[in-house]
Amino acid sequence: MLAQNRNILAAMTAITPNIINAALYVVSAILCSFKKIQEKVYLYSFFFWFMIVNIGQVYSYILWRTFETHGDVSIFLEGLNISPYWLFIPGIIFIIFSVYNILKHQILGAYKTLKISHIWSQAIFLFFVILILFGYYGGLLYNILNKKYFYLIYPTLLIILFYLICFPKNRWVQHKLHEMD
Repeated sequence: MLAQNRNILAAMTAITPNIINAALYVVSAILCSFKKIQEKVYLYSFFFWFMIVNIGQVYSYILWRTFETHGDVSIFLEGLNISPYWLFIPGIIFIIFSVYNILKHQILGAYKTLKISHIWSQAIFLFFVILILFGYYGGLLYNILNKKYFYLIYPTLLIILFYLICFPKNRWVQHKLHEMD
């Protein structure tokens, strides 16, 4: 499409999956807060993990592919002839708010809805969610397999940092869980 001088069409086609992932994240996060969904554990579980997968896709695209010279994001940027920062800055803001929502509200809601009541069960669940978000989508596995060891620092630090901040035994987590009762 770029070769045919259909730049805007190429840009919109290239960015559509990211927009859909972001929208599906928002819809899933909203649905996870509905009591009717929370009453049906399997349905809630589906929307919870659907939310994690969709924000993970947005996270990996914005973080790792915005400054690439090939692929969907570069086609979007080239098609609109804009700087990568026009995508990166709003994308990072969206991701920050999304990760905040997941760590402060959604995971704690999952503890209650899925009846994960023991501290160590909650710790394992938290670790699993954080590992998916910042390990898998954050590029930890990719960088290990491709021997890009320098890039392991960022996802590893985020995993450790968020795990320590959100550990189920922390006072703010316990306080928030008691508020939810």
